[in-house]
Amino acid sequence: MDQAGLLQHMAYHHHEGTGWCPSMGTWGWFWMFIGTVAFIVITILIIYLLFKEDDVKNTKPALRGPEDIIDERYAKGEISTKEYREKKKEIR
Repeated sequence: MDQAGLLQHMAYHHHEGTGWCPSMGTWGWFWMFIGTVAFIVITILIIYLLFKEDDVKNTKPALRGPEDIIDERYAKGEISTKEYREKKKEIR
């Protein structure tokens, strides 16, 4: 076989059986798969963090009024029923 025939033979067999992209080979498909999975996971994580951050920004602490405080103290047992009723009347 002459040199031109050998080069043509090598060029033909070099790309044989490697699939869609001849230069990728088996490991190329593996890294393409890993890259695709990583891209999907990172995209989902970014979307989650954007919406989570949005929820934190929109949450405002509830303003507690005097009635709320008295109700809470009564529920905890810190004041008696009599004191609770008296304080409710004073507030209203």
